[in-house]
Amino acid sequence: MKGMNKRLKILLSVLIGFYILFLPVYSMQSDSLSGEEYGLMGEMLRLRQSIINKFGFLSRKQEKDINKILSKYLFIDLSYKNTFIYKGAGNDVRVDRVALTKLLRSLYSEQSKIRLVLCDVLLEEPMDASWGQNPESLGDDAYEEATQKAKAVDAELRQIMDSFQAKNKILLPFEYDVNGSTRTNLIFPEIRSALSQYSSQFNESFYRYSYIIDHYRGIPIVMNDMIRGNKDTSYLGKLFGIGILKGQSFRRAGITLNRITPHFRITNEKIQRDVDYFLAGDFNTELMKGRDSLIVVIGNFENRDIHTTILDKMSGPLLLINLYESLEKGDNFFEWWFILLSLIVYSIIGYVSLDKLTKPKSPETVIPLVKKHFNISRGKKRLPLLSDILSIVWNVIYFAFHYIRYQLKKNWVYWALFLYILISLLLFGHYLYLLASTAGLVLLQFTGNLIKYILKKKSSTVS
Repeated sequence: MKGMNKRLKILLSVLIGFYILFLPVYSMQSDSLSGEEYGLMGEMLRLRQSIINKFGFLSRKQEKDINKILSKYLFIDLSYKNTFIYKGAGNDVRVDRVALTKLLRSLYSEQSKIRLVLCDVLLEEPMDASWGQNPESLGDDAYEEATQKAKAVDAELRQIMDSFQAKNKILLPFEYDVNGSTRTNLIFPEIRSALSQYSSQFNESFYRYSYIIDHYRGIPIVMNDMIRGNKDTSYLGKLFGIGILKGQSFRRAGITLNRITPHFRITNEKIQRDVDYFLAGDFNTELMKGRDSLIVVIGNFENRDIHTTILDKMSGPLLLINLYESLEKGDNFFEWWFILLSLIVYSIIGYVSLDKLTKPKSPETVIPLVKKHFNISRGKKRLPLLSDILSIVWNVIYFAFHYIRYQLKKNWVYWALFLYILISLLLFGHYLYLLASTAGLVLLQFTGNLIKYILKKKSSTVS
């Protein structure tokens, strides 16, 4: 590297900047996930939240933002309105379609206040005629009566869903078998539906999400189109091998990634029963009084539909809403100015690193490890234990002070970058993945320098 000219050094620095910038984005396209990456991401999220909690104006802003988001939604828990369907030797729990029909009818009476109903209930097959009983135990007449009753329930449910569909105000989930390239057969295929699944990865934890899988559009992206009045304008494209969202419904002056690590704004800890969500049996239209353009979310918020995330346990409907909010807030959108700024910062890192390799090493001023020992006495009696404790504390503080000063002086660019990451995490929470990956480089550099520094001090002390 000795004798490298300045132009070559600048070119290599820019290449290093591109490498640092795009490596995390490319790695995000993969399903592989290491424990270190998962742990680092969790720590960055917790650090961000810890800083927000310590500063009143930041925590007040976060609370205000959460309340603003919650004001757009009406969450209804249907898990307490389940029915038992006979399955083999036992019973299988299904959503009570009678209760769902009644709830939807009640909501339709106030449909002018509703922008969209997301019914996060998988309706795969016709209502079972057995109704929790072994069909073999029913006589022919009883079974025929149960069959007609089940058909009537499905017909009523379909009728009310058709009413919402006519207003373009209802969305159902379906699931997709990636390996078999098949999707769930829904009982009402004519009702608008979208992909609802999110694959688990490290430690069976939900971590990354793709808005479009193959040609199937996810619920958040279809919600975005329905609420904004767009007509399936989004589609999957590629930019240097990176999956991006394209179409009229997406932002300009940047790139919109298809796969992201979402930022969870609303968790199960932030919602309360009878305040933010309501049981279906307790629901009445008075809860909608004074509220307009609501997004109604029907599903299970408490027990069966719970997933592990990088932060905490979270219900399926809340996961979908957080993913929709991520799309709305642009968590997967990178403005060109931010990309350019990051490229400049990373290129500076590359230049400084190359500069250290190419410049001849100059002798450094090394501060030796001073082992000061205090002798404390009380009158003529010496206090050895207190003397030892005070000496240890003083030496540790002395070492820490000079090590921090040494690091700030020698690696100022990395600490400046860490500050840049911290500020960006607070102001631009949707850049979490990229910034956390960059923080990994900083922490790795810090750890390496710490080891070198300790070894150097040890060597200096021995000599």
